[in-house]
Amino acid sequence: MSRPLRFPWLLGGALALVLPTLAARAEDLPTSSIRELAIRAATVVVGQPLDPVNPERCRALEVLRGAGLRAGDTLTLVELGPHSLRSYQEGLPPARKPKPRRIAQVLLFLGPNVGSKDRPSFRPLLSGLRFYTEDGKVLVPEQVVNPGGYALTVRPGADWAALLRQARTDVAAVDGVLALKALPRRGERNRGLLDWVERHRHEFGGGPDAGWGPLETDVFAWVLEDGTPEECWRAVRLYAELNHGATPPLPGPCFGNRPGRDLLLGIALDTQALAGDRARALELLVDRNTLRPVARDRAQVEPLGRHEQFDLLDRLVPLLKAKEPPLRSAAARALQRLSVLEDGTLPQRSTQRALPALEAAYRAEHPGPVHDDLAEAVCAVGGPRHWQELTGNPPGLLVCLRDLGQRNGQVFFWLNLRPCGLTVYECPTLVLERLNFVGWPIQTREMPLPVVNLPRPWGEGWDGRPYLLVQFPVADLTPGTWRIRVRGTAGKDKVKWTSEPKVLVIEAPRKEPQPPAPAFRLFEGW
Repeated sequence: MSRPLRFPWLLGGALALVLPTLAARAEDLPTSSIRELAIRAATVVVGQPLDPVNPERCRALEVLRGAGLRAGDTLTLVELGPHSLRSYQEGLPPARKPKPRRIAQVLLFLGPNVGSKDRPSFRPLLSGLRFYTEDGKVLVPEQVVNPGGYALTVRPGADWAALLRQARTDVAAVDGVLALKALPRRGERNRGLLDWVERHRHEFGGGPDAGWGPLETDVFAWVLEDGTPEECWRAVRLYAELNHGATPPLPGPCFGNRPGRDLLLGIALDTQALAGDRARALELLVDRNTLRPVARDRAQVEPLGRHEQFDLLDRLVPLLKAKEPPLRSAAARALQRLSVLEDGTLPQRSTQRALPALEAAYRAEHPGPVHDDLAEAVCAVGGPRHWQELTGNPPGLLVCLRDLGQRNGQVFFWLNLRPCGLTVYECPTLVLERLNFVGWPIQTREMPLPVVNLPRPWGEGWDGRPYLLVQFPVADLTPGTWRIRVRGTAGKDKVKWTSEPKVLVIEAPRKEPQPPAPAFRLFEGW
């Protein structure tokens, strides 16, 4: 028999404490950096609370940002949400009762005024409060328990004066770039924006505490929206320098006319230019906004004509023989896009003008990423039947091994099937061939394809979505050069296919260094 509760009131009290916590929704509340808050805030104020214990109403000492608010005005914090304005410290013995901290100054990052001109009221941004206590502590809102709101916690080692200096500097920098954006003269505006990036380039990519957040991409988008081709190219190069060689997305037709395309073509063909710049120029040259531009605002656009299309194809074909692999890949992709211009879902002005050069380059290229890009181009430009005649695969069926590599004792790659209307219903075979110094196979191994992420049984079919992750141990392979292929069947008729090859070098395991043997040995008793 169960024992009765001796203190039933304890259970009720415990439930009263636990149930609200269980009902609260878990949510991670960020503590944003001063710079993040300076970028997002509509109003930034340094103030003094009218009540040091409850700083809900403050007198503005310095207005760093905020229209209609001046030093000396009184403002009220409203709709605090997860914020708490009070902080407590442990009292003195013997009572040790907590007592509220007294706030001497506040730094507030706020939204726009939701009150009136005479009674301004503001909502704080999430974690947009910084308090300085009368005993010299800096308080920062942090989420101590999840679920739960912000608690004002002491930030050890924080310097209030340095914090205010950073806030003034960051707010001024943000206001400066926004003022540049508002300049009416486009040339002056775009030069100023890019000069601002140059001045702050050492801070770009610094993460949430040191970077410039959305401004790191917004500034480039502002220039690319209506800059001249020369200004836009400067923005592209600067973006690449700050983003590990990446190309910015085009927000509009900044190269979408004959002068813009001529500029990109000249860079792509310039043998004195950096290979990365030439590849980026090719990528932008065949961007949809460049080839099939749509007029926007003051942009002067000119869609690609038939004569210009053929001229571009003829002038880009020699780049298939460039020394730099990334440039050959970019050339293959550019020729594919130029050969099969698309408008929505309908091909427009397709041509096989570059097909002989693409096919010759495909046959000559060694297995690797460039070979795969050439295979994509030949398959798309030549059409499904030509691809079948060239490779023996079913019409339009192209399978590639993407991102082949080895790590932590495993060989891995992604299997990519180009959409062609065919489905694979049987587990393919992984074919491994070890090559000698002239490229002839001297050892062959075959195994069922070891797929890690098969979405459903093979019998239900795989049509190329998603990519399949293949992984197997390096220890199964003898050190040397291995050619890797996948072969299988497609469709209910089980038509055979073979993937494009890849080559991987397996290194011999390193031996631990042994200490040198002594030159002579002394025998015991000597």
